[in-house]
Amino acid sequence: MTDAKVRARIAARRWAEESHAAADDKPAFVQRVMELGGTAPKPDKPIVPMTDEEAVAFEAETVFFGSHPGWTVNDTPLSYLANLVDPPKGRMAEFLDKVRRYLRNPEVKALLEEDES
Repeated sequence: MTDAKVRARIAARRWAEESHAAADDKPAFVQRVMELGGTAPKPDKPIVPMTDEEAVAFEAETVFFGSHPGWTVNDTPLSYLANLVDPPKGRMAEFLDKVRRYLRNPEVKALLEEDES
């Protein structure tokens, strides 16, 4: 398989995963993908809550990025941690949509691929 075909398959898979994540009716989305002869993303694994012992140990870990580098998880605002994993809303969702579109611009995409290699 050529590099172009591999990149196209990767891009299609990413699109499918993003579309699946955004779909309101996930079973209908998966069914439609299968009807079109594709493969649907695997469903998200359920999130298993940490035990109390795991939580205490995690709270002692250090945040290494973002607005609170060097802080322990325990000292980092819970709202900040929640924003890291919750789906974006409002202006942030709009901004991230623009970022996704920007990164798909052919010139920007080429620069990104250079950075990744």
